[in-house]
Amino acid sequence: METTKRKLVIHMDVNLTCIMQDVANQYTIEITISKILASQCWGNIIYKDSVPSWKLAHPTVSFLQPAPELTSYDEFIKNLYKNKLPNEEPDETKRQLYNNEQKTMYLKVISEFTQPGKPGYKFKSLFDKMIRLLSLPKPICEEYNLVPEDEKKEEIGVGGDDEDEKELIKRIFASGKMMLIPSFFRLIQELKKNKREFAIIFRTFGEELDKVIDEFNLFCRGNHPLFNGKHGTPRIRFDGKSKSKDMLIDYNNFGYMARVPSESSFVVGTLKRHPVSESIEEAHSGGIEEGVIVVHQDFPSIYVAIQERLYKAASMAISDDYRYWNQNGETGEYGKLLLIDENDYQIQHIFFDDFIDIDNPRIVDVRDVVTGESIPFKRSINKYIFRVDSYRAIVEQDYFYKSVLACEENRSEEIYRIENGITEEKEEQVDVQVSEWEKLQSSPTDEYLARVIMPVLLPALQVLDIERPQNPVSFLAHYVLKHQDRVVLPSRS
Repeated sequence: METTKRKLVIHMDVNLTCIMQDVANQYTIEITISKILASQCWGNIIYKDSVPSWKLAHPTVSFLQPAPELTSYDEFIKNLYKNKLPNEEPDETKRQLYNNEQKTMYLKVISEFTQPGKPGYKFKSLFDKMIRLLSLPKPICEEYNLVPEDEKKEEIGVGGDDEDEKELIKRIFASGKMMLIPSFFRLIQELKKNKREFAIIFRTFGEELDKVIDEFNLFCRGNHPLFNGKHGTPRIRFDGKSKSKDMLIDYNNFGYMARVPSESSFVVGTLKRHPVSESIEEAHSGGIEEGVIVVHQDFPSIYVAIQERLYKAASMAISDDYRYWNQNGETGEYGKLLLIDENDYQIQHIFFDDFIDIDNPRIVDVRDVVTGESIPFKRSINKYIFRVDSYRAIVEQDYFYKSVLACEENRSEEIYRIENGITEEKEEQVDVQVSEWEKLQSSPTDEYLARVIMPVLLPALQVLDIERPQNPVSFLAHYVLKHQDRVVLPSRS
């Protein structure tokens, strides 16, 4: 079928995916941006008198590890300031105090990463660019009296009709920074422009859904400061009025997942999770009796409930079960539940999350709604789940939209194989070399350079630094030509 006829249900992780603030850890945008850059800057660990230090070895930021021997600065600092486990410090009070001190030191070092004299100073311009892209324009800050330096903690809660719109804006954007990032809004705009049927579901283990809902509903009502028609901004609304799509989120469209080994439940109508000591029915008995809270159990019922609600309003917000994931080793099969009907060619679910690993889902539990079985990572990645590059999500306006198109294309190819009786094994035997070449050609710039240039250029630069020849350009050219066999490219055919 044509992809344009397929309904898209886009699940958006929150932290480091569509927002760049960590409410739970009280990280400012500045700290978050420093962490993103530190996780994509790669270097060597050097020991002097048994004391480790980190030296930048890769000239550009890279989402993927450029070489096996390189370590990101973020990983290096995390290892320097590790937490103690109970077996290392049995005294809980002492352990908590020590771990808090370690966290404080880690954040201090990371926040200074791009400052003068620090290892990441070379990337200060990228830091400034990312902050600028996430900052509200000066005229908007002046209109609402927003002070960028003001990072005070605010009480959060779903803004209702009883809260003045201007005061709500001041509360959400108190720091002068946006929370939902521009590429997220661009995704919605592009899908609308291309007349696609779609829905958005916010998903998180964290505590920031209230604040996300507040900003998203501002956008839907046409009152978001970047989309309200003032100061040269476009006027955009998705509130069901004037023939617009209704994407407003209310209590009918938010809830939480509760999971135990024998059963999964979806509680709609509240974000307040039931205590461990009580059953869901006991904790929410009043709301259930009034019909405000509804509980759906088992995979098919949860799937149908989500689909039905998305036909009434095209967005939802779901708090996932962090405790279940954490207590079971933080592996994919216990993560955020994503139910897929692989036989339904009319709908495609796509889950965006920055915490998905390069070779396993880690945080998303992708399951066949009919059989209840896990869908293998190889069949899910870049089709039902997508690993988010937080850096590109900030700096590339069309990042999410292009990623959706890529996932759609992969699903279409899978449907074609199914309808034509082509097994994956046959497909791989015939097209593996071509597909590898095509993947290389369509890969992001940093990944392309990391694979085809850096394996030979990085050693050349290191030798250049040692030799200091009179004609460095000629020396570099000869070195690259002499060692070009270090780069092995896939065949075109």
